[in-house]
Amino acid sequence: MVFRALTAMVVLTSAGCQVDSSPAPTSASERMEPELLFMVRNEVFGIRLDGTARQSFGTVGDDRTRAGYPRLLQDGRISVLGGRVGAIYPHTTVRDRSYRQIGTASVERGDGASGVIVHGAPSVVYFATSLYTDGSISSTVLRASTDGQSVEPVGVILAGGLFGPSPDGADHVLMVHSPMIGDDEIIRLDVSGDQEEVDAFEVLARIPFPRVAQSPSRLADGRIVYVQFDLRDPNHVGELWVVNTDGTTRPTGILGVDDALAIGNRVVYEAAGGNQIADLLITDLAHPPQNLTHTEYIAEHLGWAAPELAE
Repeated sequence: MVFRALTAMVVLTSAGCQVDSSPAPTSASERMEPELLFMVRNEVFGIRLDGTARQSFGTVGDDRTRAGYPRLLQDGRISVLGGRVGAIYPHTTVRDRSYRQIGTASVERGDGASGVIVHGAPSVVYFATSLYTDGSISSTVLRASTDGQSVEPVGVILAGGLFGPSPDGADHVLMVHSPMIGDDEIIRLDVSGDQEEVDAFEVLARIPFPRVAQSPSRLADGRIVYVQFDLRDPNHVGELWVVNTDGTTRPTGILGVDDALAIGNRVVYEAAGGNQIADLLITDLAHPPQNLTHTEYIAEHLGWAAPELAE
């Protein structure tokens, strides 16, 4: 997994920018615009969950394979990570199709970003993970305003990396806590505070090593879905798993999953078919999945963009 081989990164700090006087876009529900965002290389697209209203929201950065985690924010803006001059930075929309960099220091593939309501205001939460020469690892949790004007540290988690955030109610985020040695954990973290070391979080599930977890998100009925990989599998085949409300975990039998995101009581997941080009599919976990994008030669990604095998 990419998050077990991260190189050293710089902790993100805030940077002054010109004030964006343009108002934030109205919400997606008001405009009947996309309910889901995805990447095609470094271009952000949106789509409704019935497969309609596909449209572009512009490109981010200048690297087609170092962009990912496009997410709709609660105030209608978009957050996304994008490569620029050899590094990756979090970005937010200034207008519908232009992006402003958040902060001045870079993040790395695997860190992830998500929108969440903090202290009653829409915010962006993201991570900066550091791998040290002695083999130890730590992750700094950062919180930014959705206009990119301010960045604040939430705290540092030592002896482990944090990956794949998703909102889980006011002030809280779901994520994977991955130590260098030991089991991955799906945790729920309060991101409203400001402390030197984050040492209080709720563990919702443990994934026995050498299996690892990716991209947990909560369904409307309270269950959590995530992607599980077995590091012993040379083909790196992911499977969609569920954490039940009683804390037990179970496989869904949906294989070949690269990433996933819960929206309401449905799950959108990224999976490559026989042509190895990723499509986005949607399922309620009770009926056969449906293809949302139907693009035979264009790969769509929920997480990170990837080189296209068809090129």
